[in-house]
This record gives sequence, structure tokens and C-alpha cells, in this order.
Amino acid sequence: MSAFEQHFTVGELAKTWRLHADTVRPWFRDEPDCLVEHHPETLHKRGYTSIRVPRSVAERVYRRHCSK
Repeated sequence: MSAFEQHFTVGELAKTWRLHADTVRPWFRDEPDCLVEHHPETLHKRGYTSIRVPRSVAERVYRRHCSK
């Protein structure tokens, strides 16, 4: 994997695959090589997690879920 490989958001992948982001998100939550950034809750804003998925990981996970 290259540091300059194209990365996607979960929303972009869900739209491309015509699935809901809530369906796709768990596929990548614990997947190695994904960039996961946790944003803690603050006084006026809820906490959330950002996931960026490299193209090679997206292809691997998509193949895994299509072969089931």
C-alpha cells in the first residue's frame, strides 16, 4: 500500500456500491490499513469517527462481501 494511494470515505464507497453507509461502515471499522480518526465528544458537539479507506482495501473488502 502506498501513502499516495487514493482513499475513499465510507459514504463515497456506499454510494458507488449502491448501499447504505450504515451497511458499509462496519465492514471497515476494524479493517487493517484503514485510516481511523476518533473525534471525542466536546461540550457542544457529539463524538464521531472518520474512516478513510485505501483503494486496495476497498477492493479486498468488496470481493470478500461479494463472494458470500
